[in-house]
Amino acid sequence: MEYMLLYKKLHHSLSREEKAVFDRWYSASPHHREYFRRMKMHYRNNRRSDIDLEASSKILMRKLKFL
Repeated sequence: MEYMLLYKKLHHSLSREEKAVFDRWYSASPHHREYFRRMKMHYRNNRRSDIDLEASSKILMRKLKFL
């Protein structure tokens, strides 16, 4: 799953086509749902206007490797 699509989901800015892609991915596996749940938690806990999205995504990916 492309990170930007997940980011857009968090910001409620998916197009219809992107929403369909996300919904298929999300419903395909409990691991996907857990991944997105953790991503959402990480995003909410670290939301700041000056956050570096690239650095944040790297931190998130490192954390998620330990699922």
